[in-house]
Amino acid sequence: MSRRNLLALSLGAAGTALLPRLGLAATPAWDRTLVMIEFNGGNDGLNTVIPFDDPLYAQLRPKLAIPRDKAIHLNHEMGLHPALAPLMPLWKEREVAAVLGLGYPKPNHSHFRSIEIWETASDADEFAELGWVADLLPESRLPKAGTPAVPAHVVLLGNGSPGPFEGGRLALVSLDRQGQAPRHADNDMIEGLAPPKEPERPEALEHIIAVRALDRQAAQQILPARLAQVKMQSGFPPGPFGTAMESTARLLLAGIMPPVIKLSLGSFDTHANQLGAHERLLGEFAQALAALRNVLTKAGLWDRVLVMTYSEFGRRAKENASQGTDHGTAAPHFLLGGQVRGGLYGVQPPLSHLKDNDLVFTTDFRSYYNMIAEHWWRVPGVSGFKPLNGPLG
Repeated sequence: MSRRNLLALSLGAAGTALLPRLGLAATPAWDRTLVMIEFNGGNDGLNTVIPFDDPLYAQLRPKLAIPRDKAIHLNHEMGLHPALAPLMPLWKEREVAAVLGLGYPKPNHSHFRSIEIWETASDADEFAELGWVADLLPESRLPKAGTPAVPAHVVLLGNGSPGPFEGGRLALVSLDRQGQAPRHADNDMIEGLAPPKEPERPEALEHIIAVRALDRQAAQQILPARLAQVKMQSGFPPGPFGTAMESTARLLLAGIMPPVIKLSLGSFDTHANQLGAHERLLGEFAQALAALRNVLTKAGLWDRVLVMTYSEFGRRAKENASQGTDHGTAAPHFLLGGQVRGGLYGVQPPLSHLKDNDLVFTTDFRSYYNMIAEHWWRVPGVSGFKPLNGPLG
């Protein structure tokens, strides 16, 4: 069994200019948290940030197009899905950025392969073992795990993929959406995998056991006492995602600020009857983020949190016969936070220049990652890609 597979068992399962990965002048910033939200299943970007002024939009989507008079106008060309209305106070305060046209060359339409590409920041024909966060945050750059503020490097809420964190030495804690630690197997078992008898235990498995021990220790530090002490008025929407976002707020209010908290929302795999499902998911996202911002602003923590979204791909430009959309390519994603410079960034892929009925990406997703690496964590980014300029100082 490969090291990657063992780690998977342990953890749960066109930037263009060529730049060397050099150390940055500033020291890494660990007084802040990145909240990663995976739009699981592939979010339909065209109905999220809507090019309502392009007549091809309505032609490609006679049943699914959001009418111009219902879209929330951001300018004379682009708008937001009406379910995102709870984010408009943040938009007006310039605390929300939408990055348009994110994707990569030679896109893959498979859920499993495309999310693997996004999780490893690899090329479409490259099979990497390190998750992109694990790669950019090696042990030498990380804060010491096990402290009151950083009991772990990553807190994974719910059943989302740990892919961005695989293969490195990040101390990861998996919690359910309520913020409770799941029961762990016996110390000599890793998710049902019995290690070889001593002294034949391989080095990779030794590393897994050590990381799992850190995970258990960190989980015990987090729960249940510190979260139980946090008192706040909820305001978060009902449902799994709202619950996970409320747990995120409780972690931060409890003084627990790991480098990363990750949760997921979905499924956005809307092959049929898309309108209702997509409206519900975007509404849950917007309501939960508005509630998070409200809670953290009152606590003076909003400037220390950055929220990012990502997904394996967008959806096809043309609707299908089942009133849905099939697997596509490029899509917009959101950044939210007190240090975000809000607005639209990048270039909307033109509907007049589709390739195989798909949008052609205009910004490589690794430039998006490098903006976070270099301007948020202050560590070097993925080699070969300039960081996206604008949304973060």
